[in-house]
Amino acid sequence: MAFYISWSSHTQVHTLKQAQALRVEGDGTEAALREAAERVRVIDAHMSFVNPDSEVSAVNRGAGHGDVSVSPDTFFVVKRALQYAEQTSGCMDITVAPVLRLWDEAACTGAVPDNRALGKALRLVNYKDVLLGASSFKIRLNYEGQAIDLGSIAKGYAADEVRKILRAHGVRSALVDLGGSAVAVGARPDGKPWEVRLHCPGSSRPDKMFGSVEIIDRSVVTAGAGSRPVIDTKTGYPVDSGLRSVTVIAENALDADALAFTALLLGPEQGRRLVEDQGAEAVLVTTDGMISVTDGLKPHFCLWDTRFLTDGR
Repeated sequence: MAFYISWSSHTQVHTLKQAQALRVEGDGTEAALREAAERVRVIDAHMSFVNPDSEVSAVNRGAGHGDVSVSPDTFFVVKRALQYAEQTSGCMDITVAPVLRLWDEAACTGAVPDNRALGKALRLVNYKDVLLGASSFKIRLNYEGQAIDLGSIAKGYAADEVRKILRAHGVRSALVDLGGSAVAVGARPDGKPWEVRLHCPGSSRPDKMFGSVEIIDRSVVTAGAGSRPVIDTKTGYPVDSGLRSVTVIAENALDADALAFTALLLGPEQGRRLVEDQGAEAVLVTTDGMISVTDGLKPHFCLWDTRFLTDGR
């Protein structure tokens, strides 16, 4: 039986439909997929940056005005994001949202943000201004104008939750893709590893892949292949780290999500070191089309065609 569970935090669309690429095997499959689709819908509704009714939006509106109650889901994801921010000295910082908003607005006109507006937004970026309730699920932003965006970590959390539900329903074999965040339950029904294809960064063609990785009971997350800029939290401008994309393979998608995003900001050497220090593996693609694969992943990585990384189409 083949299914596809999709995530879209910008359009708030969640579908459960048949697809040839994804297989789910096990007892209680139909019930598991219905529960998983609903779980994704709820997580996205809570954590979407663009949905005015989300908990993240409520936290952002309450910036500088006290605590805002949130669900355990949102509280947990924000807490994990702050841990990664501390670990990377603010390289990954969910309070970069005011800067991201300026770049999103500028993209509509083809311009770049005004320097004064950018400087003002940058002064609001400080993960240490996010305060968590000690005994309740509450979040506070210290100053008016501050805002959080969980785009670098929420999808990974949703993927982990889907896998948890499938396992609870006795599903023995599954691959779930939430668009850049894929998680595997076990191996394929024939016992072989799942193949996750890697999209060429910067290409507008969804069928353009440069390679693939094989996984069993692991998560695969790619950062940098999309059209939205990845912002350097120190300068406020799109990052120029020497990397075009980073794909991380880890046990949990939340960790893979955070590691991929952070490694993309750090650059080839520091990014690879961060991933390996966390016990994960990665495929890193540089701006000149070179590929770096961590040692533990090399037996499970297949390179298709490096020309796909250099022709820019």
